[in-house]
Amino acid sequence: MSATLPELCIRFVLEELSNDTRSKHTCILINRHWCMASIHEIWKHPLYYCQELEQKDRYIQFIDTYIKCLSPQIRESLGLESNTKTTFDYTTFSQWICPNGLRSCVKLWLDEKIKQEPDKYSNLLKTENKTIFMIGKALCEHLIINSKKLIGVQLNQNEINIFELPQAEKVLSKVTHFITRFSCEPSRIGKLPNVLSLATEISKNIQVLNITCFNAEKENDISIRKLSQLIRNQKRLKEFTLTYWNPGFMNLWTSVLQQYNTLTTIILETIIFNESNPFLLHELGIFKNLQVLTIENCKNFIFSIKKIDISNSFRKLKKFTVVMSQPFPRYFIMVILQQSNENLRKVEVIDMDIKEDVLPYCIKHFTRLLNFSCSINIENFNLLLSLLKVSTNLETLYINELEDYLIEEDEDLILFDFLCSLGENFPKSLYYFTFDLDWEFNNDSFSKFLKICKEKGINFKTLIFAQSGFFNDLYLYELLKFYGDRKLDELVLHDMNNFSKECLKEVKKQVGIVKFAKGYPEKFNLSINFEEDN
Repeated sequence: MSATLPELCIRFVLEELSNDTRSKHTCILINRHWCMASIHEIWKHPLYYCQELEQKDRYIQFIDTYIKCLSPQIRESLGLESNTKTTFDYTTFSQWICPNGLRSCVKLWLDEKIKQEPDKYSNLLKTENKTIFMIGKALCEHLIINSKKLIGVQLNQNEINIFELPQAEKVLSKVTHFITRFSCEPSRIGKLPNVLSLATEISKNIQVLNITCFNAEKENDISIRKLSQLIRNQKRLKEFTLTYWNPGFMNLWTSVLQQYNTLTTIILETIIFNESNPFLLHELGIFKNLQVLTIENCKNFIFSIKKIDISNSFRKLKKFTVVMSQPFPRYFIMVILQQSNENLRKVEVIDMDIKEDVLPYCIKHFTRLLNFSCSINIENFNLLLSLLKVSTNLETLYINELEDYLIEEDEDLILFDFLCSLGENFPKSLYYFTFDLDWEFNNDSFSKFLKICKEKGINFKTLIFAQSGFFNDLYLYELLKFYGDRKLDELVLHDMNNFSKECLKEVKKQVGIVKFAKGYPEKFNLSINFEEDN
C-alpha cells in the first residue's frame, strides 16, 4: 500500500519527519517511488542534513557526491578522478548555496583523500589552497547553472563571489532567503563588501534576511553601508533578523524602517544598544503588518507613546516574545498585549520584572492562546493556573524558574500540589509541555500528575524534563504506563547517567524520539578560516 501512495501524501509524511533526518533517509530505501520524493527533500539543503547527523564523515561523503556530479572534463581540469558518476545530479535538488560551507567541506574531503591515497593526490599538496578554491568555485558554478529551485544564499567573509559566476544574475535575482554571518575585524572581512555590492544589484526580491555580525566597532563600517543599501533595494522584505550588532545599528535600522509596508517579522537578538542613543521601541509601531516580534537578550531601550500614533499598530501581531535579563519597559508590553489581543496566539515573556503585570493581563484578555512561555516561582504560580483555566485552546506550555527560590522542609508537599494543580488545570488541547525547572519531586507525585493528565484525555506528544536530573528508572517506567506504546513523539531528559540500559532500551522502543540535554557529543565544527585568496 505504501508503495502506491500519491506523491502529495508522501510529501506530507516527509513534512512530519522534518526534524528526523535519519527517518527521512530510510524512506529512500522503500522503493523508487519513495526514493524520488525523499531525495528531493534530503538534498534540498545537504549541509544542514550533515550538521544534524553531527559527523565529519557525512560532510566528506556529501562533497564526494557533489564532486562526482561535475562533468568529467571539469574534474579532469581540476586534477580529479573523472571516470565516476552518480545516479542523480544531486545539485539539481539544492535550494541553498553556501559558498564558504562548500569550500570548508572541500578542504575536509581533500585532506582525507591525501591521507588515504597520498600517492594519488600528493601533487595537490603544493597548491592545496588554490585547489580547494577552484573546486569550491566549480561546485558553486555547477549549482547555479543546474539547481532548479534555488531559494537561499548564505554568505560569510572570504567568499567565492558567486554573484560574478555565469548565469548568476538570472538565477540569484530570484533568491528569497539571504543569510550573512561575518566579523567586522579588518583582517577577517575579506571579500564580503565586494560580494554584497553585487548582491545589492542582483538580489532585489529577498523576503527573509538574517544578519549576524561580530566585532562591529565603527558605525560607518563598509559592510554596514553595503548591508544598508541591500535592505533599501528590496521590494518585498518580510522577515528581518539581526544578531550581535552594536555600533552602526542605527544606520542599518534607518534602512529597515523604509520597509514598513512589507515587514511581517522582526527579530532582534543579543544587541547592546547605545546608552546615549537607546533603541526607540515606539518606532516598531510604524510596521502596520507586523505579525511576529521577538526581542531577546538586548539592552538599553526607551518607549514613549507620545512619539507616534499607535492606534493601528500591532493589530496583526500573532507572536510576541521578550526574553530579557535587563530592565525592559513594562508599558510597551502592556501596549502590545492591548493592541494585539484579537490575533495574538503565542506569548513568551521571560523577565522577572514584568510577570506580575503580564500574567493577570493575559488571564483577562487572552483566552485563545495557542502557545505560552513564562518564568514562575512557587509564590506566583497560581497566576499561571488561572491562565490555564481560561486558555482552553492552549497547545504548547513552557515554564522555567523565575528566580532562585528556597523551598522549605515541606518541599514534597509543595511540589506535589504544584504538579497535580498543573495537571488539573491543563486544557485537553495541550500536547507540548516543557518543565524547565530543577525542583525535585518524588515518583509518587509524578505518577499522580500523569494519571490526572491521562484521565483528562490529554494526549501529550512532547514532554521535556531537561532539568530533572533526579529522574531514574522508576520515573520512566511510570511514564510508560500512561504514555508508552508510541503515544509520545518526543521525550527530552536531563542525561542518561541515572538509567539502566534495559530501561533506556524499553523507553526508546515505546517513544518516538528520546533526547538528552546533557552528555551529547558536540557537533562537528565545520567552520574553517581561509587566508585571503590572491
